[in-house]
Amino acid sequence: MMMQACEILYRKAAPAHHHALLARTARPFASAAHFKHDAPWLMSSSGGNDDNSNHSVPVVANLINGRFQLPQNFGSDSSSKIPIIDPSSNVVLSHIHDNHTADLQAAVASAEEAFPTWSNTPVQSRQRLLADFAHLLHEKHVREEIAYWITLEQGKTMGDAMGDVWRGLEVVEAAGRAGRDMLGDSLQNLANGLDTISYRVPLGVCAGIAPFNFPAMIPLWMFPLALATGNTYVLKPTEKAPSASLLLAKHLHDLGLPPGVLNIIQGAKPTVDGIVTHPGIRAISFVGSNQAGEYIHDVGSRHGKRVQANLGAKNHATVMMNDADRDSTVKAVVGAA
Repeated sequence: MMMQACEILYRKAAPAHHHALLARTARPFASAAHFKHDAPWLMSSSGGNDDNSNHSVPVVANLINGRFQLPQNFGSDSSSKIPIIDPSSNVVLSHIHDNHTADLQAAVASAEEAFPTWSNTPVQSRQRLLADFAHLLHEKHVREEIAYWITLEQGKTMGDAMGDVWRGLEVVEAAGRAGRDMLGDSLQNLANGLDTISYRVPLGVCAGIAPFNFPAMIPLWMFPLALATGNTYVLKPTEKAPSASLLLAKHLHDLGLPPGVLNIIQGAKPTVDGIVTHPGIRAISFVGSNQAGEYIHDVGSRHGKRVQANLGAKNHATVMMNDADRDSTVKAVVGAA
């Protein structure tokens, strides 16, 4: 009996008409000086493909096989361009290119190639790498840089963005001791001359589809546990604020994560469609709206995948009792909105 284990996954999809509206709206463009920190995942888009030929807006790269690289269909007429906008200034910071089926294929192929070696890496070694990752994220300047990209692209205050990273860090800490959760079971003398032993083994390539509201926390719910348990991973971050995920992945590779174990691809619904139907992906995790989650769960399940979809989380009501502290309750409600 083989008991297979994989991590839990999540995401939220934005309506296609929203992207089309943004693409048609004239906005100022960011220059290199606009960014406070270096971003190796932002690559030159020179070549006449930008909305404004007087500006060169960077393209958000994919991370495939340990390298940041432009989409394979970059510059083609069929490419769907999605702007990433600083909500505080309406400045177009960068673009994502969607509809790149070849990039998803390359990311899954990279994860499949890395899986045999990674799954056979001793669990202590995998845990040690995640523990080093958690230790790095405890450095305030590291969290501040991740929070900077969250604030720039998603619009949270710096304090809220720092909390976003911290809550994800707590899951990375848990991933650093995941070995005990992978213990199997055994029973001697189940019947005459018969013993039974069960193992928990990695599934293979898993995927995560992450939402807009927590650009760092929810990706950190996804791939650290998957990697700790021996799976390889393809993450699709939110198309509105992808830089936090890319910076997290860069840090993990800098600590020694082998190429191909964690891959990140950009995109919107066409990329999601590719994930839920790809035969090489064994499990999917999602957090987001009811409509998107029901679709991902239905299509993914029909294609033989394990799918976890957390849908429609809302803070619908708060009942405040007579002995409650009004000020702290109001702050908690506002903070959870």
